[in-house]
Amino acid sequence: MRNNILKALTNNLGFKILAVIFAFTLWLMVYNTEDPSVTRYYTVNVNVINADYVEELNKYYEVIEGTNKVTFSATAKRSILDKIEESDFTATANMERISIDDAGTEGTIPVDVVCNKNSSSVKLNADNKYYKVSLEDLMSKPFMVIAATTGKVAEGYALGEVKVTVPNMLKISGPASLVQNVSKVVATIDVTGMYLDVTDNVVPVLLDVDGRELDTTRLTLSNGIVTVSAQILKMKEVPISIKTVGTPQPNYVVTSVSANPTSVLIKGGVSVLNGINAVEIPASVINIENAKDDVKATIDISEYLPDGVKLVDGVQNSVEVIVKIEPVKTKVFSVSTQNIDVIGLSNENELAFSHSSVAASISGQEADISQLTGSVIKGNIDVTGLEPGEHQVALHLDIDEEKYQYSEILVSVVIKNIEDIQNSEDTNGDANEDSQSQ
Repeated sequence: MRNNILKALTNNLGFKILAVIFAFTLWLMVYNTEDPSVTRYYTVNVNVINADYVEELNKYYEVIEGTNKVTFSATAKRSILDKIEESDFTATANMERISIDDAGTEGTIPVDVVCNKNSSSVKLNADNKYYKVSLEDLMSKPFMVIAATTGKVAEGYALGEVKVTVPNMLKISGPASLVQNVSKVVATIDVTGMYLDVTDNVVPVLLDVDGRELDTTRLTLSNGIVTVSAQILKMKEVPISIKTVGTPQPNYVVTSVSANPTSVLIKGGVSVLNGINAVEIPASVINIENAKDDVKATIDISEYLPDGVKLVDGVQNSVEVIVKIEPVKTKVFSVSTQNIDVIGLSNENELAFSHSSVAASISGQEADISQLTGSVIKGNIDVTGLEPGEHQVALHLDIDEEKYQYSEILVSVVIKNIEDIQNSEDTNGDANEDSQSQ
């Protein structure tokens, strides 16, 4: 029986094999007709990994437009591809595989595309896909942050010290061409209407050499926020006081001492300003010894401000000082003795001037001397303790001693005792009567 079964299996074996092949082919044709293989195209974004590798090469990269996406084809059964979306594919550019051209300005990175769904049933055609970047030398540079303000403080107040507290220095990194364009970093605090010290966190701004604000999109700052504080001080206007040292040449006098400006605005703490009534320029600064011409000087007034006090406008710190010096004019005036008061005369005595007028030599500025007349000059003499008789007494003139000077003037006077005068008159009267009776 075994032989019969074997004979039956091997009988017409060729036809039987052909039948099996035909049946499989027929099945395959039917299957493919119902679920055929198809090819579809997909476009996905490229993910970058190990980007730090480029920085380690001291390079800054930017993707070349159009290479941050890749388009590829996938082939699989329609039933499989119908269930696959673009999000099921991952395209990766590993920066560690970068190939840099000889000029060092462009890099090429191969892109690996994988299907994350039914990957064994999907055939990808994603060869020769590349992510391309432009390259530039990477640069890092430290910058001091400059504090600035905007707005006006409250009336009667002024800005004091404005400074960046934390941090006062930033490191800026990025393409060398951009970092080199940075001229300064400024942090601005708003002080509008402030009358007390103010502190705020502000975003620093990068400026080029022309003061234009720079775009920081491609730059990295070590800190995006800095703290700025502004001191708000009380303001006060005070005069400038000037003293001089020395004396002009003989027969010359100082006619005026002036300053331009005559006053300055200062700022400081309230307690400090309350004790300041003027800004004094020491006498040692203006020396007029033996001068016969005007003495002029330009003085930095800020050097003579007390501690804790500054000028409101630090630029206007120069003061022009002029000491005017003119020759002295001397003129002799006739002073009537009627204009001379007598001081210290005893009630027992009487006084008579030997002359009706006294010559007074008076010196002063020409303008002042020209306005002086003898008729208006008054004076006095002091005869306290003087006995009857003839005397030379010093005359004190009642004139403005800041404008006029005069040398010693002596006045001749005669002091007589009133009782002696009366006795003399009585004696003379009796003598006259005797002579008449005879």
